[in-house]
Amino acid sequence: MLVVEIKIVYSYYSTERVTPILLNEEELLGLNYDAFKWKIVNEIPHLSKTTNMATLRLNVLDGGYQVEISPAYFQHQIKEILEKNSTKSLEVFIPPGVASPPRKKNEY
Repeated sequence: MLVVEIKIVYSYYSTERVTPILLNEEELLGLNYDAFKWKIVNEIPHLSKTTNMATLRLNVLDGGYQVEISPAYFQHQIKEILEKNSTKSLEVFIPPGVASPPRKKNEY
């Protein structure tokens, strides 16, 4: 059972942050796109307060490029990236503007 380190890269209060999540490879490959998104939000509690799940997009680093993860091809994309990557790590990027701090009550 191989463990995959997933580094979640996101912006919070205008600061880039990285939160690592560890999953075994079988669990990761068994998730669908929506389950993967919920796993990330559950592991990083403040994202659930600042992120609209309907508009949340996820990108992965593949060959030096940020590639958007497709809900239709999620399992294929993840499997292909893990096969290419001997270190069994994955970087997931939440594009800026998706996760932003909550508004104050008087800001409308």
